[in-house]
Amino acid sequence: MTSKLMIWNTTLGGGTLLYRTLLMVVLALFVISGCSLKPKTDNSQELREVAWNSLTTEDQQEVPDWKIAKVEESNGSDMPAPKGGEKYPKVEHLFKVSFESKSDKIVGPILVFVDGDTKKTVSYSKTVK
Repeated sequence: MTSKLMIWNTTLGGGTLLYRTLLMVVLALFVISGCSLKPKTDNSQELREVAWNSLTTEDQQEVPDWKIAKVEESNGSDMPAPKGGEKYPKVEHLFKVSFESKSDKIVGPILVFVDGDTKKTVSYSKTVK
């Protein structure tokens, strides 16, 4: 009986050490990946404010609460075509800020595209659903 108890303790002890090591590795990887995967919209409040300031007074009056505007990264495919045959500048970090408006159900949100690096407005439009 003593030998069975000894084998059980050795297995349990070895398993516990392996379990602890594995847990520490997983925890370390989780912490490391969490630190490197910062959200791309950390500066969403700043981008929201830049977009808000680019709206006309008339459009600002259409927006009930600009501080809750949705900010998301964009590839530019949903930007309106530039006027007069112009081309948009190449933007590496383009963000779309969507402001809900009082007439949202009719024309959709007001969209402002902002360069995340320069914090300048690239495009601005009212959409039509």
